[in-house]
Amino acid sequence: MIDRVHAAAPTSVEQITTEWLKECLMSSGQTGAERLIGFTAEPVGTPGMTSVVHVLSLSYEGDAGGAPTKLAAKFSLDLEPVKQALSSNRGYEREFLFYKHFGADAGIPTPLCYWASYDATETRCGLLLEYLDGTCSSNRFIGTSSEIEPIIDRLAAFHARWWNKADGHAGLIPAFAPYLVDLILEKLESSLRNIKAHHRARVGDTLVELVEFWLSHAHEISELERAKPQTLCHGDLHREQILFPASPGGPLNIIDWQMAGSDSAALDLSFLLSGGLRPEDRSRNEVAFIERYYASLTDSGVDDYSMEELMGSYRVSIARQAVFSMMAFAMEDLTPVFAWWDSSPDRKNFSFWDVTCGWATMALDEHQVLNQLKQSV
Repeated sequence: MIDRVHAAAPTSVEQITTEWLKECLMSSGQTGAERLIGFTAEPVGTPGMTSVVHVLSLSYEGDAGGAPTKLAAKFSLDLEPVKQALSSNRGYEREFLFYKHFGADAGIPTPLCYWASYDATETRCGLLLEYLDGTCSSNRFIGTSSEIEPIIDRLAAFHARWWNKADGHAGLIPAFAPYLVDLILEKLESSLRNIKAHHRARVGDTLVELVEFWLSHAHEISELERAKPQTLCHGDLHREQILFPASPGGPLNIIDWQMAGSDSAALDLSFLLSGGLRPEDRSRNEVAFIERYYASLTDSGVDDYSMEELMGSYRVSIARQAVFSMMAFAMEDLTPVFAWWDSSPDRKNFSFWDVTCGWATMALDEHQVLNQLKQSV
């Protein structure tokens, strides 16, 4: 039941009623939903940077039949700075479009969506999703390369399914749309000023040089990447966007599709490895994982893409990831960033500067990314 917001649709978990919930489940064909008599809601951890999620525990009169006993309700945050940011990059719209056009048929495990709504005027989104038992979260500070390994083949098959299928991408927002490139450049200009004025020593010369180069050549780089094969991408596939099996043989699912779009496949691979592994793990396993991804991609039928093209786009994607991180410095006051960083016990044990700047610089230097970029434009 994928719909835009209407008068009866809730905009927060507090507005969900039993009757509305029953209607959603019945409309999506859930046998036994007509016997729903109530529910309770509990927040999941701390609110994210853009959304808040609650687990709904459902009660039925008698047997629930095939209807779910738990659901995840996800609603956008009603905060003006968040709404402005998500309006600019169309993040809420992207997630809505993903579930509208793909969802369970995307070709990679993702929660079932029972209802989704999006309101462009109010920059508001709501999702009613399958609650996944038997899963757990991880992050690159505590996780291992063995957790990442099984995802490589799934990611390659997912990308192969939508490889160069322009009609299949029709409902997606192209990652290299000129207005999105301009949006990044606008933020980077502020970032560069603030970095040079306050943070240059901690950010480092490599990242400063990258930002300066990107400001001068972003549209050229985007045109080169846009000319390469495009596919459906998650767009932000770091480890915390993955629900891992809590035990062997359990479900694995990809969540949070707010950056979904038509893009170069290497972006997801780069984010998964650079954003999912500590530097020593990445250096030790990166080549083998890239080779495995490429072999799986070709085994899935992709025959118009060379390893050289993959590696070229992979290095560009390392730069894109670093540029994305540097946009945090567009804010003069980094207090909210540090507060978010320290909100996780795992992150708190690592330096924001080491991870955001030091680890990014290691990847850029190891792959000689700046040299490649300079040679390509």
